[in-house]
Amino acid sequence: KSVSFDKTVPSAWLLEVLTAAASACERGAQWRGALGIMSHLRKNALRPDVVLFSSLISACEKGAQWARGVALLSEMPSWRVAPNVISYSGAIGGCGRAGHWQWALFLADCLQRQARPSLERRRGQRV
Repeated sequence: KSVSFDKTVPSAWLLEVLTAAASACERGAQWRGALGIMSHLRKNALRPDVVLFSSLISACEKGAQWARGVALLSEMPSWRVAPNVISYSGAIGGCGRAGHWQWALFLADCLQRQARPSLERRRGQRV
């Protein structure tokens, strides 16, 4: 069920509420609820952060909706949110559980390529 919020509610507070709701969806494997949260974000032009996205992806993973989790992961850059290890882990786990190992390997490779530049920078900063 969709919930509407008064337009005077500060967006930072609303994002905190939606993040808590996303976490509850994750714990309960409620992927439909997670997609409802994403729909609400789009409708109200609210920008999710990596924590909220990761919870939504994990809800899809736990709800056996691997393709929806991958779609959310691929949508993150368009929101100017960089996926992290947790985001990728949720999508990779969903693919693995569903037996889509090719997708899991592809995403693992994407994560490795994303991490490589930061690892190389750290190597250059040896103490």
